[in-house]
Amino acid sequence: RTEMKASAGAPFPGAAAVKAASTSACRNAMSDSNEAWWAFFPVAATWAAGDRSIDCWVGNDQPTI
Repeated sequence: RTEMKASAGAPFPGAAAVKAASTSACRNAMSDSNEAWWAFFPVAATWAAGDRSIDCWVGNDQPTI
């Protein structure tokens, strides 16, 4: 888990910026380039409520939610 750097009340940076930050964070969490990863990240509605978390699932199998 990592947190996006943004102060409380900061405007949503946009889907592309959040996706880019998530991609970077998750790729950095990988130990093997053959691993798959899935990112869970803020959207506009959760951002407005203070969500800045990026959660990465890294492994060989898709997580079951």
